[in-house]
Amino acid sequence: MVRGGAEYYVERYGATFDRSRAERHRIPVEDDWQIPWGGKGRPERGLEQMGSLGGGNHFIELQRSEQTGTLFVQVHTGSRGFGHGLATNYFELARGEHPELLKDIDLGYFTPESRHYRDYLNAVAAGGNYAILNRLVIFEQVSETFREVFGEELELVYEISHNLVQREWHPEFGDVWVHRKGATRAFPAGHPFLKGTRWEETGHPVLIPGSNKDWSYILRPLAGASRSGFSVNHGAGRRMSRGEATRTLSQREIDDEYREAGIVVNADGHVPLDEAAPCYKASEEVVAAVVGAGLAEVEHRLWPLASLKGVDELKRRKAKRAKQTRQGGKTSEHY
Repeated sequence: MVRGGAEYYVERYGATFDRSRAERHRIPVEDDWQIPWGGKGRPERGLEQMGSLGGGNHFIELQRSEQTGTLFVQVHTGSRGFGHGLATNYFELARGEHPELLKDIDLGYFTPESRHYRDYLNAVAAGGNYAILNRLVIFEQVSETFREVFGEELELVYEISHNLVQREWHPEFGDVWVHRKGATRAFPAGHPFLKGTRWEETGHPVLIPGSNKDWSYILRPLAGASRSGFSVNHGAGRRMSRGEATRTLSQREIDDEYREAGIVVNADGHVPLDEAAPCYKASEEVVAAVVGAGLAEVEHRLWPLASLKGVDELKRRKAKRAKQTRQGGKTSEHY
């Protein structure tokens, strides 16, 4: 799973896969790299999470194109507990190398001289492969449902990652390591990496999702993307932290706002406050900045018809109890 990516998907599930539909169908992992099982991160958690969405801002969304009326299904998820566990274990190793310098564990680093340098790059690749496979497995599950319910086939448009460190070519700097955090790749027409692919003359698709109550976008990169390291943001971006949302937003007001907009919220009927629309920037303004900077152009503007998110009920209940304690009141709630 962690070495094969889409190749494992084809081998294990007997699926057909057009490799040109993926940014990277497999990221090479060195044969002698050993997965750091156990530790504080416990990456083995991910072994039972393949084909699952997870919580946070991950989603499966049915969308309709304003331009063509075409229905799209967008899946946003990643490497689940496997990738999170790898990151945690390597953060601990980085802190061990520079205990006097690192005041924040999230600012850890490995220099090329570090014995963990190559191992960490392999871990990033392994996490990327897991994420690729996870999204494709979910795509297969959604496709099967579409066939059963609608009698229609879904066609994969593009599979693309974010939050990776990869070796790439840049016209000014040559071969470089590109660190993308909160960003996704954006290769325009004519980029050497696209030679011989279906995207050679158009550039590959770029996905910028909005909140579950806002537009999402499919764009095509332009030559100006070289100024941003051939990268664009991978979403509208938050304007309110999860903690701030839980502390300041009113559950009743948010639920009413969604209800008045004609949005039906299932499960317990409550919108997750930390994923509610006010937590995110307006996607139209964000995309306008991308277009205005000459990084990409809009191909499709997509409105959400149905959005599926995973919610950690334990965390949600704890947050609710904490808010009640601060407000000095109590309520009853059925799950």
